[in-house]
Amino acid sequence: MRYFVVFLMLVSSILISMANSQLLNENGCGPNEIFKSCGSPCERRCNQKFVKFCAAVCKSGCFCNNGYCKNEKNECVRDLSLNNLFPNFSQN
Repeated sequence: MRYFVVFLMLVSSILISMANSQLLNENGCGPNEIFKSCGSPCERRCNQKFVKFCAAVCKSGCFCNNGYCKNEKNECVRDLSLNNLFPNFSQN
């Protein structure tokens, strides 16, 4: 019985890992994200009007594509505030 439980846990973790990897692109980033070796450690969030003051250092990782911002779920979504600032702004 104990081996069966261990086996089920192993299979479950493999399936969860596979499901999560399908959500990521080839660089390990999510939808609307790109990997940068030197990006800003203070990426703007959707609920912020301006980027907060940040030290001039960089970090590697996944960052939102241009025209996108991080929402409360840490997902990159279209930055609708750009439409208010630039009425003729459009993404191709």
